[in-house]
Amino acid sequence: MDVEATLARIYSRDDRKDDYAALEIDAVLQSRSQSKLLPLIRPLAEAKFLTRRAMEVGFYAVLNIQQNSRPESDAGFESLKDNAKKASNAIGKVLRSLDPSAKAGAEFELAIVTLGGIPGIVDAGALHLLARQYGEYLCRTREILDRLSRGAASRRTQLRETRPASTKPQHLAFGKVLAECWISLTGRAPGTNPDHSRNPFLKFVSAAWIEVFDHDRKSDPGTAKSHPGPLAKNNQQRQARAHTPSRRLVRRRPNGVRTPEFIGALRLLKFSDRDVAHISRNGPWWR
Repeated sequence: MDVEATLARIYSRDDRKDDYAALEIDAVLQSRSQSKLLPLIRPLAEAKFLTRRAMEVGFYAVLNIQQNSRPESDAGFESLKDNAKKASNAIGKVLRSLDPSAKAGAEFELAIVTLGGIPGIVDAGALHLLARQYGEYLCRTREILDRLSRGAASRRTQLRETRPASTKPQHLAFGKVLAECWISLTGRAPGTNPDHSRNPFLKFVSAAWIEVFDHDRKSDPGTAKSHPGPLAKNNQQRQARAHTPSRRLVRRRPNGVRTPEFIGALRLLKFSDRDVAHISRNGPWWR
């Protein structure tokens, strides 16, 4: 993605140079400025600047995650847990084959010496010392693998509890910045309703994401769908209802562009009354 081009478009001015060039998110701000239930607490011109600044900060936050963070998923921890457990079990089978009655590493000394597990050592004392060490290494390795398996299982559980499967770190980082902007503009924390039609913040953050990351595609005729006939359209609608999950991860715009719903991120955005009061009064830290 061309960073300079994206920022230039976000901050571009109109032909008269007395206002920003219109973006889709400006319609959301205009709606808020005319609302009686949740109006803007700042002038519309200032709201446009703060929103564009939030989009810039959120843009860089997402790029930082994409460039520097290792992907973290519970599937990765599941694989580590299983592989570590399999390796531990394999070592356990080897140890039982060496000496079924041995419990500690040093007790495998005689079996390792007898099987010739340490070739090239002539001195008997050195040979037995190495055999004891090898037995201890095998036992310690198995202990380490068991700890890794338990740790991976614990981390997998923690990840599932703290971050819903539908939430990507990029969405959470972007959503947090836009939530701080929202508080600064409205004096209210983002609503918790997951329905986009009933939660203006979700409309706000989704529109911001489209402007930053999906702008090139939102008007691209190559992504537009053809209009099927009535019969085909009805069949498609029935198939869509049959295969639509109860909780969608993304929204599909009319032209085919898929946009994050930010519902998972919304659950993780927590602002205390003190946080809201501070941001409303002083603005976000990145202002």
